[in-house]
Amino acid sequence: MKQHLKERITATGTALLLVFTNTGMLPVSAETGIPAPVFSQESGFYPDSFALRLTVPEGFTVYYTLDGSDPTADAHLYQAPITVYDRTPEDNIYAAVTDVVSDYIPPEEPVDKAMIVRAAAADTAGHFSEIVTKTYFIGYAESDYLMNMPVISLVTDPANLFDEKKGIYVAGTNEDQFGCIKPNYWNEGKEWERPAYFTLFENGTAAYSADIGIRIHGNSSRDSAQKSFSFFSRKEYGTKRLKYDFFEGARKDADGNILESVNHLMVRNGGNDQHLKLRDRLNQELAAGLRCGTQAQRECILFLDGEYWGLYNITEKVNESYVADRYHISKDDVILMKDLPDEETDDSGFLDLLNLSQEIGGGEDPYDLYAAHMDMGSFADYAAVEVIIGNTDCGFNNYALWKSRTVDPENPYADGKWRFVLYDTEFGQGLFGTSDPDINIFEELQSMSGILDILFTLLQYSPRFRTEFADAYLRICGENYNPDQVLNRLEALWLAYREPLTETLTRFRFQTYDSYDIAELSSEEGLTALYSVLHGFWQDRAGYAEAHLIRYLQGCIMPGDVNGDGTADAADASLFRDWLSGDPDAALTEWYAADLNADGRLEAADLTLLKKMIMF
Repeated sequence: MKQHLKERITATGTALLLVFTNTGMLPVSAETGIPAPVFSQESGFYPDSFALRLTVPEGFTVYYTLDGSDPTADAHLYQAPITVYDRTPEDNIYAAVTDVVSDYIPPEEPVDKAMIVRAAAADTAGHFSEIVTKTYFIGYAESDYLMNMPVISLVTDPANLFDEKKGIYVAGTNEDQFGCIKPNYWNEGKEWERPAYFTLFENGTAAYSADIGIRIHGNSSRDSAQKSFSFFSRKEYGTKRLKYDFFEGARKDADGNILESVNHLMVRNGGNDQHLKLRDRLNQELAAGLRCGTQAQRECILFLDGEYWGLYNITEKVNESYVADRYHISKDDVILMKDLPDEETDDSGFLDLLNLSQEIGGGEDPYDLYAAHMDMGSFADYAAVEVIIGNTDCGFNNYALWKSRTVDPENPYADGKWRFVLYDTEFGQGLFGTSDPDINIFEELQSMSGILDILFTLLQYSPRFRTEFADAYLRICGENYNPDQVLNRLEALWLAYREPLTETLTRFRFQTYDSYDIAELSSEEGLTALYSVLHGFWQDRAGYAEAHLIRYLQGCIMPGDVNGDGTADAADASLFRDWLSGDPDAALTEWYAADLNADGRLEAADLTLLKKMIMF
């Protein structure tokens, strides 16, 4: 009989680990044709305990587990109905494992729990059927937030997560080539993908489930006790695509059609914004519809092998499939860059794009030079958003851009030009006290290398791009990120997130390293203080962002030179006066040269300043 997991917890050094005696796969796969057990109740939320019956044709035996592990011949032998009940009062098992990160403090109280029942049938020769997995939530009130938001039950053999050698969620005991312990959760690639089964609940009802592969996702956030996951559909799991609209119609292709299936997903812990988990979602949602790509997101609660794992964001994964789905390009024809390639082996053309500045010369506008390599509108919108939101961790890091390998004249997006995707945008908006509303991102990022070098090069040398970027920037400031729109959406998200965020902070005993001493406050008080920082940023940001743009552009040109002849004189004042009076023939070559008070508007006060400047 299979030993209960809580009897197999052991202390190793300072970390609490789970010891697994059987970490193998099922003896035989579902290809044997053995009929799988039939459950008398589907996964779902139930008001009270009940008796669960498992049935198979005569001549077969059913084995089952209640701890998330794969049922084998060592599991419980089904002989009578299983009592399904609320396991919440029981001791924590997986939430008690401390090897997930060095400073993790397990919750003192039992966390919310679901009951996981996994079963497989076997014939007399020991051949097994496929595993059937069900998740049962017992005793939740209709008013509980779990009944009114998406809930994901992610189930995998606990060894896949917590075993010291193969578990992807723990530091483990594996050594690198230097004899040092390399945490398992820092490993990447297919070797560190594990099979799992997930069920999505909507308003208390099981809406979708599938067999998938899972990996740990992220960069520095892997060192969080609450880690992000990537979900992979694959033929080997029997799931070629996840056929469900996870984003309530928000995920659309370039033609505006709702995409109702996906190859890959993430459940993301918020990245750097692990306490509020609002910044990246807010930034991405407000940028939807722009000429750069965005990631659809939606909140959810995750239960991991039946234990409460807190609030996450279901998030589109930016990879070749993302591009293929949205822009109708074959996945194999997509070149996607998120990091600098090797100079000696790169054949993507990405380094050629970064090095175009070396070809500028002769005083000619380099607009066409860059336009031959990238979509200028996509870049203008992408760069504008990064600056407006005050993201200090972009350009040299956290970027994504793609292009098609071949040109398809029938598809405007398969033109072989680079296009940009917003990616991990949360490092800003008051996070960790690094960016107040008045932060000038033009100054912050100008000294850093990366893809935003292209922005500063074009603003310096291309009058045509300066105008295009300025128009895009102010349009996005005024339409996408105007204070009323941002704050309305932020307040709506806060209403949905506040209660589960409070419970998540309590579950993981998070302490903030923000500018507020929230470690001494309750979870709810601390969250409110953090939310106030984000809210305050957006109350004042638009005005500063507009002024920063004008000041930067005026540093690239002669202030007051509205006719673009290199000087500011009476001819500029006359042209500006005619433009203000509505003369249709009065065209300003670079209008921002006239915004001398840097308020984002052209008015009589600017003309007065121009006249004074000419006089002196």
